Amino acid sequence: MERKYHIRQFLLKGLIKIKDDEWKQTNSLRITDIPKAVLVLTKAYEYLALNSEEEEDIY
Repeated sequence: MERKYHIRQFLLKGLIKIKDDEWKQTNSLRITDIPKAVLVLTKAYEYLALNSEEEEDIY
């Protein structure tokens, strides 16, 4: 019997405004971004944990 698994993952990206209409993507965080990132990660985990079918997920 073949079982299908869902691997739930996401990517955290940052955007930096360089000029009036120009944005640049970054993978680094400033020290003031860390509390915001922690909140985002916590909310993402809560969402995934509450909306997953445990038997089909791999952690």
